[in-house]
Amino acid sequence: MISVIVPVYNGSAYIERCINSITGSTFRDIEIIAVENGSTDNTWEILEALAAGDSRIKPISTEIRGLSNARNIGIDHASGDWIAFVDADDYISPLMYERLAEAARTHGADLVLCDFAQGTEEHFDFTEANRPAEGCNAAEELTRDDYFRKTYLRAQYKYSVAWNKLFRRETMGNIRFNPSLHYIEDRNFAIQFVLNSKKVVSISETLYYYYRNGNSISNSAGQRQRVGQVYDTLEDIDILERSGEKLLYRDCAYANLLQLADFRLRQAKKYHMDDVQQELRPIIARARKAVIKGELPLKEKLRFLGEHYYYALRGLRKK
Repeated sequence: MISVIVPVYNGSAYIERCINSITGSTFRDIEIIAVENGSTDNTWEILEALAAGDSRIKPISTEIRGLSNARNIGIDHASGDWIAFVDADDYISPLMYERLAEAARTHGADLVLCDFAQGTEEHFDFTEANRPAEGCNAAEELTRDDYFRKTYLRAQYKYSVAWNKLFRRETMGNIRFNPSLHYIEDRNFAIQFVLNSKKVVSISETLYYYYRNGNSISNSAGQRQRVGQVYDTLEDIDILERSGEKLLYRDCAYANLLQLADFRLRQAKKYHMDDVQQELRPIIARARKAVIKGELPLKEKLRFLGEHYYYALRGLRKK
């Protein structure tokens, strides 16, 4: 059985669409654990009505706020051999869990992931990166080296999120989402799971539909909050250092940190946030040193350091 965990907060506008997409799955052996955490609209009433019509839907109400907490509650209540996550404003293909379960069974995988489409309420964009492949369900077995390179060096979003994946419950053990992280908590969870996995498989089929909020954060308060991404990445690095695995994985994360912190520094300059600039500079120095001295291939070192010094020199010329 697959336990599908759906955290929801004030989701009355879209939760029915989401739940119906899951109940319409061609893979029938599922339970849907909808964790409602403190909504002020009629989300709970909608969930109760949906559950009355399908015994596989199991609503849980909690006052504990936060996406990570809601997901963790869902995990602790799950009965399935497999765990999946769906965000409440997204929806899935009817074939998603059938395809993922088939790949897991065929390859003996602990983790299976698929491609996704992203878009707005009116339009979903099938970009070249996530267009359905001809001969759907083409599967690729990924080594840990592959996974961490794609996650950090290529920053491929499908490796960092939780919602396009099927996780083997036995492999998950006590791994949980970190409630102190607020921006890249999915990636932090995924890398811990991969470190605990024997086999990871990716299938080239677009099966998840991710709703992108058009309200981007483009003010100084929003940019200040986004600095949290840097600290979330430092938490990843701490996990990778303590894992006892290849230092290459940690160094991949340091390269990602250098790129991310550089970008946040440029945003801090744009919005004249001097305190944030001071906060970021020692982190950038640490990441730069790690990339220079670390175990990344020379080509990757040159790529990340070249970008770093390009923006640093351009910033000097503007003074």
